[in-house]
Amino acid sequence: MTGSVVITGAARGLGRALAMRYLELGLDVWAECRAPSRGADLAALGARVCRLDVGDEELVTRFASQVAAGGDVDLLINAA
Repeated sequence: MTGSVVITGAARGLGRALAMRYLELGLDVWAECRAPSRGADLAALGARVCRLDVGDEELVTRFASQVAAGGDVDLLINAA
């Protein structure tokens, strides 16, 4: 399986479980966390871990630019 998935709230819970599963499947995972250090193990597995707080417009804009520069997104999961 190939493709790109963006997951907000990837530091814990459902978002984290989904990030792990999509990494196992070989997808390019953008894992968004308010505290990126909590996603260090995801980064070690190949995820692009970024700081994102969906309530902070500046962070959302910066993140959107990063994702757009990375190419197409096949799936967006908002678990934040």
